[in-house]
Amino acid sequence: MEDSKLFKALDLMPKGGIHHIHTTAANSAESYLELTYDERVYYSERFRLFKVYPKHQDVEDGYLQCVQLRNFYSKPEEFDTLIKNQILLRQEQTDNQDSHGIWKHF
Repeated sequence: MEDSKLFKALDLMPKGGIHHIHTTAANSAESYLELTYDERVYYSERFRLFKVYPKHQDVEDGYLQCVQLRNFYSKPEEFDTLIKNQILLRQEQTDNQDSHGIWKHF
C-alpha cells in the first residue's frame, strides 16, 4: 500500500488531502470507522486526529492504536460512537451559529 502512487501523492498533502469533507461526497462514517480496526491506525484524543503508522515506529506522543483504545470501553461500539460524534458535525452543533462559530469545529 505505501508503495502505491496514490499513497505517495496523498502522503505529501496536508492532512492526507482532506481538511474536511461533506457527507454527500464522502463514504459513510461507518466505512471510516471500519478503518480504525486496522492496527496501523492511531488516534489522539487531544488533537482529535488519526494517523497511520504502518511500521508502528516513531509514533508521536499522545497517539494510541485505535484497537487498543477500544479496550478502555466496555464495548467496542462505545468507542465507535465517541469517534463518530467527534468526526461528524451534527445539526445541534450548528444551530444558531454564524459561519465563524461553525468553522471552529474544524
